[in-house]
Amino acid sequence: MRSLTLIDLSREEDLRWALKINLVQDPGQYAKFDQFFDQVFWGRRPEDHHGDQPPEEDTGSGLGVAQETDPASPPEELIAPYSPVEVLRHRDLAGLDPDEQEQARRLIRELVRPLALKRSRRHRPARKGRQVHFRRTMRRSLQSGGELVDLYRRARRPRRRKLVLLADVSGSMDPYLPFVLALVTSLGRLGREVSVFTFATRLTEITGLLRNADPRQVLTLLGRRVPDWSGGTRIGSTLEEFNLRHAPRLAPAKTLVLIYSDGWDRGTPELMFAQMARLAGFAHRVVWLNPLLKSPRYEPTCQGMEAALPFVDSLLPVHTAGLLGRAAEVITE
Repeated sequence: MRSLTLIDLSREEDLRWALKINLVQDPGQYAKFDQFFDQVFWGRRPEDHHGDQPPEEDTGSGLGVAQETDPASPPEELIAPYSPVEVLRHRDLAGLDPDEQEQARRLIRELVRPLALKRSRRHRPARKGRQVHFRRTMRRSLQSGGELVDLYRRARRPRRRKLVLLADVSGSMDPYLPFVLALVTSLGRLGREVSVFTFATRLTEITGLLRNADPRQVLTLLGRRVPDWSGGTRIGSTLEEFNLRHAPRLAPAKTLVLIYSDGWDRGTPELMFAQMARLAGFAHRVVWLNPLLKSPRYEPTCQGMEAALPFVDSLLPVHTAGLLGRAAEVITE
């Protein structure tokens, strides 16, 4: 049970090996363990594996005699349990009905939750840490003539890097915006300090609005609150406003900036280039979430995206819940 808390349970191979190294003592039994694992988690019956085993010899007791089969009967098919959650994980979020949208938001929250427990490589003193703080222990032992009276411990620091979302609210961005907001607000509820801004032709902070907003009504509320909703996009000028008004009050080099946009900008590429350079110098990392990446033929050839790309650490698609979960992994690395 302790080992299961140290792995990503959404990865089948991690789960398979965590169980295998705990439950199987003889490596010669690994193949049989895999059969039972597939039976439990994928619905395959033990008979489905008989084709991979050598035939048993007839010892005269009748136990090794193969059963006759009807050649006309169809072969047994593997039984794979249907998982609507797994199907939903890979569906395009823009095509979901209202019930499926709510399920997708819950799925995103479930994907984000284990990531909030990630720890930094740095340590700090802790009363119940797993590791002994040798330096502090030895230093305190000098007070008792070198005797190790108390063992002081340390634990890895939790990661609490600030997160800023700059969300494009032009018309083409609407289908995926609620799910990107669900991702960011989930990280905020799990201990991250989050600030959220929208932009089209101007910058608007909506952090307070999202704290108590119903996710199903968020687009309606934002349409009333944000004056430039579904308007044209001037990314360069809104980045300039953010860099001048808001960046100074956020801790330099400790803030991860997310930009949700397709990169279409009505301003000049020179302004976009200059402001992205300034933003990248301020932020710990810049992650760009682009819904157009769902097309395998997409290339970042528009002027705004080309000007921004040299300063982007990660360019990620966001059109499925699974991809948003992957984006959360990148954010929390």
